[in-house]
Amino acid sequence: ACTRSPRSAKRFINTYRIIRAGISDTHLDRMLKEYGDISELCSIMFLLSILTGTPRIAELVFKAIRKGEVKDISHVIKGALQSKGNIHGQNSETVQLLEWLEAYARMDGQQIQLRDCQAWLPQVGQYAFSSPL
Repeated sequence: ACTRSPRSAKRFINTYRIIRAGISDTHLDRMLKEYGDISELCSIMFLLSILTGTPRIAELVFKAIRKGEVKDISHVIKGALQSKGNIHGQNSETVQLLEWLEAYARMDGQQIQLRDCQAWLPQVGQYAFSSPL
């Protein structure tokens, strides 16, 4: 996971619990029947990990996700980070997020969908320390 400290891990967990509590059982059942997996929940956790683990670049990444047109979430995020000149380690959070994305790309299993991230961005973004994303 993309966390900076025990405090950010606790913030991740508590914020996830708040968001999860707001998902109706009907909606959760529909998600599981429609997709047969938990892709929307994975997208929520992915967005929260960016928000709590890399807060200085969260706004930039969230804007890229909001505008993203390519289905590959990694491509959208890497494009945004490269456009701002952060790609070569000028920002430790950028390096951390890129390493996390590379590790995610090697994993099998759930895929984080851009459309799910875009759908959940307003709810997750309201928990940002800065202005709502």
